[in-house]
Parts: sequence; C-alpha cells; structure tokens
Amino acid sequence: LVQNLKTNQAIFAGDEVVAFFTTENQEEVDFDTYEIIDFDTNCIKIEHTWDIFAKNDQAIREDFQLITNKPVLYVCNVDENSAVNGNKYVDQVRELVKDEDAEVIILSVGAEADITELESYEERQVFLEDMGLTEPGSAVLIRAAYKLLKLQTYFTAGVKEVRAWTINIGDTAPKAAGVIHTDFEKGFIRAEVIAFEDFSNFGSEAKVKEAGKLRVEGKEYIVKDGDVMHFRFNV
Repeated sequence: LVQNLKTNQAIFAGDEVVAFFTTENQEEVDFDTYEIIDFDTNCIKIEHTWDIFAKNDQAIREDFQLITNKPVLYVCNVDENSAVNGNKYVDQVRELVKDEDAEVIILSVGAEADITELESYEERQVFLEDMGLTEPGSAVLIRAAYKLLKLQTYFTAGVKEVRAWTINIGDTAPKAAGVIHTDFEKGFIRAEVIAFEDFSNFGSEAKVKEAGKLRVEGKEYIVKDGDVMHFRFNV
C-alpha cells in the first residue's frame, strides 16, 4: 500500500496501532500489508514495539521521527540503601524491559538532594564513598542519556574559560567546529587535538606539548569523546 501520511493518521498491523503522526508528511511510503487510517488521538493506544517492521524500513522510521521509535531510558528512584545495586523493584523493571533496546539506571533522588547541599568537592566525595558510590547519580543519568542518544562531548580550553560542546558520535572535526559557529566549519583548516587522557595525565597544555602528545588533525578526523580541541579556520 502506497499512501501519503498526514496529520491524524495511524499505521495498523491487524488490530494493533504501531505508530501515529502528528505533523504532515507528504512522502510516499510503501508499507505493503500495513493499513493507514484516520484516527482520534484520544482513543489510540500506542505500543512501543517495532518487530512488525522489516529491517529495511529503518530509514523510513528515522525520517518520520515517530514517538514510538524513540530510545527509552528507565530511571529507577530508590532509597539510599539500594543506590548501589538496586532492589527487587529495579529487578522487576529490568525483567520487564529486557527485550527492549533500552537502558535502566538507578538513582536515589533523596541522596542526590543531600549531595547538592554539600559545599565542597571533598565533602561530596566522602558522602558518596559512605554510600558505596564513586560518582553522583546525576552523572550516571547524563552519561546514560548521551549514550542512548549517540552523543558525546569535546572541549575547548582557553585562558579565561573551558567550554564543553555536545556533538554526535562519529562527527568529523569540521562538523564539530560548526557547533561553535558555522564559519568554523566552512573555513576549517585543521584542528589541534589533545586526548582527554593525555591532558589529565600531564595536567596542562604546555606539558602535553612538551611530551609530544598534541596532534594536528585534518578534515577527515573523527572526534573522540573528551578531546580537547583548538580549531584553525579561514573565511
């Protein structure tokens, strides 16, 4: 079946609604045995499953930005005593979603609130160690969300400030530069790159240079998570 998909239409496989559209889309799509009908959004049950779609429909699903095709992150709020390994309820959630392409993390909101009230980094670390944790749950949440969305971070560092920039995993150096300003991407010449591990080990840009760890990369360089970068460009 080839049919235009428009606002207030749903895709059915038998009696099951598998997706709905809330914005107009005039692309012609061959869904073969799938039935597309008008519907009332107040009466639709959406199932988070895409097993009925063949693998070659992946591009179609991405083009339409379907709600039911979005990645899912389950965040389990637990008491402080369960912040490390979770509890029986977390286990039930994991069992429930084991066949989904989703991630489950544990977060103790009460403990997180207490951590934010501590004034120094040292106090926060002692609090975490007493709980058996190495980092706040908020950091785990951010990292899990980035992973699920296929995002990563690179840094620019100067005398006045250090900035973190969010890019897609797999972005090239020019694409990453364009996040700062489109002129950086258009006029990209090269990027001076320091791996995060090297910067952490040597402690400063000067010492990284002395150790010969600063690299010069061109347009084809794939940016790594945590890279510290300085761009050369001309427009």
